[in-house]
Amino acid sequence: MTRRQSLLLFAAQAPKPDPYVILDQSVTLDQTNLDKLRGYVWTSEECSFYKGKLTRQQTYEINLVSGAMYWRRTESGGKALSGAELEAERRRLASHLEKPGPEYNWRSERQYLELLPKVHVATYLGLESIDGRPTHVIETRPAAGVRVYLLNSFRYKLWIDQADLHWRRAEITAIRNVEWLLHQLAVGRISYPYSNNIVNSGKLRAGAKTTVELQRLPEGIWTLARYLTESGKDYSNELRYFNYRRYSSESQLLTDPQ
Repeated sequence: MTRRQSLLLFAAQAPKPDPYVILDQSVTLDQTNLDKLRGYVWTSEECSFYKGKLTRQQTYEINLVSGAMYWRRTESGGKALSGAELEAERRRLASHLEKPGPEYNWRSERQYLELLPKVHVATYLGLESIDGRPTHVIETRPAAGVRVYLLNSFRYKLWIDQADLHWRRAEITAIRNVEWLLHQLAVGRISYPYSNNIVNSGKLRAGAKTTVELQRLPEGIWTLARYLTESGKDYSNELRYFNYRRYSSESQLLTDPQ
């Protein structure tokens, strides 16, 4: 037997990592990671298409303030905002800052995914490399006889960084028709806290899939890179997140986009 054959045989006989342990450990990292992001501001571009036609195009500047994620719109339809639109953004920011932090109960959606290892059957698929970093690949599906409405509506395929145990990529597929708001909660573990006036509502058909891709900043912080939802051949919504940079103080929020 050659050395290569011996290594392959050893790998085949070695016990696979426990996917439930990996899932449990990955959930515990979320709070610490979000706390580190409070010193940053970043940019998001959103595009929606329906039957091949662009229906929405917006650009936002984002940071975490007053207990929630704040989106300040900077462009609409690929163009800079008008004077009236800029004034509306200033008023919205002032309203946001006046509200007490506890009103934004954004941690509640994370609690759903803490149940994932308990109410889904998980299968460990192996290791894959993303940008040179090994990641665990795990699939989950609802367990028979377990009634958790939100998590019973989706199956997951997850790529979890082997070293940091943070979710690196996720493919989340609706297995029955769901409310859009519930769908957002289903990916809450790897998204951000929402501003109250940003959360959308609507419906997704069974078979709709969301792909979420994350990136690791040089400082070791994990954060979103791309969030794509596709429903059949008719509808898609994509958000890209980039230009992460440090912010000196929440008091210096961009009340003047110039």
